[in-house]
Amino acid sequence: MPGLVREDRNQNRLSHRDAEIEESVLETLRTTSVSFGESIACRCRDGRLVMTGTLPLYYLKQLAQESAGQVEGVHVVINQIQVDFAKNSGPSKQSEARPK
Repeated sequence: MPGLVREDRNQNRLSHRDAEIEESVLETLRTTSVSFGESIACRCRDGRLVMTGTLPLYYLKQLAQESAGQVEGVHVVINQIQVDFAKNSGPSKQSEARPK
């Protein structure tokens, strides 16, 4: 899924184990039955995973956090994913109405 990315800030300081954890988290998110669709980034330092990005539903934010927390090596998940409800809004009732 191209929307899921590992943040590359200070990549040279990233330990090999932290990089493996980040990749495992992203792979877990890619293979869930739910499409996260939007960009989610993560970075890991000593087992502390920080997740950022934007999702259209609070449920997806929680699901991403729960999924990431199940990855071996993740000790703490700091979920900074934003929920943008506007991305979830479908057509308004007005636009669905048909003239009689």
